[in-house]
Amino acid sequence: MAMKLKTRVLCLIVILALLISSVSFLASMSPAVAQDTETLQLAPLNPDFLDFLQQPSEPFYGYVPPTMDLSHLKEIPVQREKALQALPATFDWRTQGKVTPVKDQGTCGTCWLFGTLAPVESRVWIVDGVEYDFSEQNVASCIDPAWVYLIDNRCTGGGNSVRATDVLSKKGTGLESCAPYNTGTINTEACNDACTTIKRITGYRLVADSASQITEVKNAIYDYGPVSMAYCHDDSYLYGNVYYWPDCTEAANHEVCIVGWDNTIEWPGGTGNGAWIVKNSWGTGFGDAGYFYLCYGSGNMGGVASYRYEDYDANETVYYWDEAGLVISAGYADTSAWMASVFTSGQDGALTHVDFWTAGNNATYELYIYDGSFGSQLAHQTGSCAELGYYSIPLTTPVAMTNGQQFTVAVKMTTPGIGYPLSVEYEIPGYCEPPIQTGVCFVRHLDGGLWEDVAQYGWNVCLRAKITTPRTIVAARLQNTVTPDGAISGNEWDDAGQLSLSFVYAHDESSITYSGTIYLKHDEAYLWICILVGDDDENRYPEMYDYAAILFDANEDGEIGHQDDSAILHHGLGAFDLRPDEEEVWRFDTEFGGNNDVIGESAWSAGWYTYEMRKPLNSGDNNGYDIAISPGDTILSSSCFWDAGEAPSWSADAGSFYIELESFDPMNYDADGDGVISRPEAVDALWDYFNEVISKEQAIEVLWLYFG
Repeated sequence: MAMKLKTRVLCLIVILALLISSVSFLASMSPAVAQDTETLQLAPLNPDFLDFLQQPSEPFYGYVPPTMDLSHLKEIPVQREKALQALPATFDWRTQGKVTPVKDQGTCGTCWLFGTLAPVESRVWIVDGVEYDFSEQNVASCIDPAWVYLIDNRCTGGGNSVRATDVLSKKGTGLESCAPYNTGTINTEACNDACTTIKRITGYRLVADSASQITEVKNAIYDYGPVSMAYCHDDSYLYGNVYYWPDCTEAANHEVCIVGWDNTIEWPGGTGNGAWIVKNSWGTGFGDAGYFYLCYGSGNMGGVASYRYEDYDANETVYYWDEAGLVISAGYADTSAWMASVFTSGQDGALTHVDFWTAGNNATYELYIYDGSFGSQLAHQTGSCAELGYYSIPLTTPVAMTNGQQFTVAVKMTTPGIGYPLSVEYEIPGYCEPPIQTGVCFVRHLDGGLWEDVAQYGWNVCLRAKITTPRTIVAARLQNTVTPDGAISGNEWDDAGQLSLSFVYAHDESSITYSGTIYLKHDEAYLWICILVGDDDENRYPEMYDYAAILFDANEDGEIGHQDDSAILHHGLGAFDLRPDEEEVWRFDTEFGGNNDVIGESAWSAGWYTYEMRKPLNSGDNNGYDIAISPGDTILSSSCFWDAGEAPSWSADAGSFYIELESFDPMNYDADGDGVISRPEAVDALWDYFNEVISKEQAIEVLWLYFG
């Protein structure tokens, strides 16, 4: 069990003094003194947060109440498209093998890091089938310095899952092996951008903020996996492995992860039954190997959240002005208001997503993209967000962007029952001091009203944009690629639109040197790829796929995985499926003569023994070609044929099948309306669309690659 920090956090006491002495400053900075509906106002800060600043909880485990007051949510239940389902009396994600090992926060007040990453790890394991150990240290190290109270004070400063989500939505998740948890260095260790990033958080959903919302919490756990949760911990209410503190009114002081529930657990004193199964961060020596039961309604439980994510894409850039992220909400004492951010693209690519926080349940949005600063309209769409949270909204039609192009993202937010629909950051002296830029963040009340720069109030709006630059295969990169085992050469496209790249490769296991050629061909519509290796059966296939593993390692981490999905065409599409099996052996699945061949287990026919893949070109020149799968693409699998010593003949449409995705709208299958296609929704969608062509197993691979 972690050592309880008995001392109050000195810096927070100083912060309180600064706050008290700065009342007049805040009043002059914010227009909240006026009360008419045309006046821009900040919502009140969370009373629990203000109490914490005045007197931090003792013992202190690391949870700091959020700055934003969420008490209004009790009066605004989530309007769901489908009713909450009846669930079993007992459910435990541990029995499904989807919960990562218990960790130990040690002597630091860092429960908020562990309580956030534990459900994220489980969610990834559930969806992708891959277990990761994500780094709490790197989240702490990468938190924005706008949160000045954490500077040189991460061990004892504290935080919450909202703060952690801000880091994970910008920086993504790194691995524990790259940035291991260390209480001795956590205060000053720099953000390690060299760590391989695996996932980026795209969604935070506040499932419940009241201990009474038992059914809502169960449904979230059952549908999405373990959730983070905050409660008030006091050892005097711990009875063995059962925590029971009914009618607790103390503010939460600890953040943990709920992995399931058991309705049969009896409460101390025999007054009732039922409890949450909780994963703690105090090591395996606490409770039942690191777990305990939290009785329903105990400890003033709240802040229950689930998470959404995407595979991290190094070619995706998040544009934002809100360095601190969500601090408070603002508005005109009306349920609707507008916010806008003006950015300048630093890359060629496509604007694919708009991200924001909602300030309440059942929010709706109306989104616009403009060229320049509120220039011509480039895109428009509407939607809804059931739960308060962080949303990454995919644009129905991505908007093309060029390097240096200015653009504006504008959103009208409506939050029923709440007069502060806009999410903003602003200064809380000594605690949160974000830099405020002029001429980039704007708000207005009415649809036809004038935009005003919120920099005059000392604010930035929490409104972001994501631009993705397509991955490309560039001849020069191929020519200059050198591995410890060999190299490739050749960089000239001929008049027929073909490029030959020769290579040599020393196979580590067999000590045989392989040589071959990568053939690239383009016409007005497609990029074609064919890899020819060796001149006899003995020397063909090992090099072909070892080298392909290098070629398609998009994030250059030495492995081919789901993080490289947009650079590979998978087996479900009738082409490459390059991932190691349990023995770390590279395999290649394809169809020859109706048979599924696996490298090392099949006989290869002389004359043709490799595979070709092609897709529509998204590039207007011959220097690079995007092989990422995108909406509207046609993917065609086919075989290369050639005679010994000659270049391949490119077959037009041989192979297993092809897929046209032009008319397929995946969001029709967004059953829960959260703007994200979950894995179950993905399977249902593709199986419904292609049920006469591919198996359900292939459907899982195809759509999870396409929309994952």
